This record gives sequence, C-alpha cells and structure tokens, in this order.
Amino acid sequence: MLELHLPENITRAKYPSKKIVCLFALVSQQELYQKNKSALIGVLDMIEGLEYHHHRIKKYEKSGSKRVRELQELSKSAKKGSFTLSKSNHHLATHESVAYINRVGQLMYFFTSDWFKSVINHEEVIAAKIPTILALMPIRNKFVSHRQIDKPRDDDCENLGLQQFGLMQSLSGPIGKPEETRIEYSFPTNQRDKLLKKYHLKAVADVEYLGENNNLVIFTPTLNHQVITNEVINLLEAFFGIEA
Repeated sequence: MLELHLPENITRAKYPSKKIVCLFALVSQQELYQKNKSALIGVLDMIEGLEYHHHRIKKYEKSGSKRVRELQELSKSAKKGSFTLSKSNHHLATHESVAYINRVGQLMYFFTSDWFKSVINHEEVIAAKIPTILALMPIRNKFVSHRQIDKPRDDDCENLGLQQFGLMQSLSGPIGKPEETRIEYSFPTNQRDKLLKKYHLKAVADVEYLGENNNLVIFTPTLNHQVITNEVINLLEAFFGIEA
C-alpha cells in the first residue's frame, strides 16, 4: 500500500496533485487516513487526469488564438467576437474536454459516496465546497455518460432542440488579446444537480445560467480548472478537519 510522507524541504506545491500528496502526507498518521487510504489514493489519479487534459486543451487554445490574430487582421474594426475552431482542432479539443468532464464526474461520485459522506455527514457542506463540480454534472450525465438523444430524460430532447446532440463549441474573448482566448462549450439542459437544487439556489458563477424553462451550462476548461481543483482540495481539507 502506498504510504505518503512529507519531506522536510517541501511546502504546498504548484500542481494540485502535488498539493494533495502533501495533504495526505500531513495526515498520514491520522486514523481517518489509515482507515480510508485505499479509497483516498484514487483521487490522485482523478486530479492527474484533469491536469493532463487541461494541459492539452491549453495547446488547442493557443492554436485557436492564432486564428483570432488572423481574423483581427481581416477585421480591424471588430473589438470582440466568438469564433469557431478548425475542424481538426474542434474534434481533438472536444475529445480532451469530454475526458476532462468524465474525470470531474468521478470526483463527484468520490465526494458523494457513502463512505465519504459518513465523515462529512452534512450534504450542505459538500454542496457548499464543490458547487462548480456539481454544476458541470448535466454535461457528464447528458452527454459524456450517454447522449440525450439516445436516453432522453426530463423531456430534454423534446424541448431543447438540436443543440442537445452535442456540445456547442466556440472560442471567446477579446480579439485584441489572443492570450485571453478560451475554448468554451455551451450545453442546454433541464437538469440540475439535486444538491444544488436543495442547497445552492443561485446560479454557480461562470458555469450556470438558470432560465425559466431550461438552464444553460457553460464549460470553459481552462477558466474552470483552477476553481475545480481548489474545490477538491478544500473539501479534502474539510474531510480531515483542516481549516483553511
């Protein structure tokens, strides 16, 4: 079994996976860690997966920003806009984003599992600590896990039109600042995570747009990544009784 010990010369590291290694090392002598370490170690794979896909998506954003500069030359008067990636980049970036969401889904099940909730025995704490992860679950449930068109629920397919068949992808950001160009996905759905419905009535910032008839989930991987990893670490700290 993997044992984690904190070297004397290491502090909390830059990458989220390293931060979690440090956290586990700090609590490695706790009975709570010893009892659950076989399950806890799995979160490292999930976070390393997020880091890998985030790194790949950033490369596609860089490639897309070159197109932004080209469009800027063609349209000097334009200030802002939304642009479509090339076909090859579109498919590759979407594959990476789907894989990223799949890992986010694993994290959701990790944090809402019976063994985890037996320690943090208040659902509202989980909802408060990981709202962004929960807000992205409609994409996981209605596109990554299965397509809405194949297994419709809650009348999504009937009411939301052709956009249900996939993620709508674009590049967004100021044309004059290609370094701020982001790959962005929109996904209309009637679904919202039950914990958010119960404990987080307001829309989750930068992800959810709640409407009267349906909601819009906006997934911007390189914008959401830091927030997601922060949520993971914050909830793990709460699990071990460590206050930030």
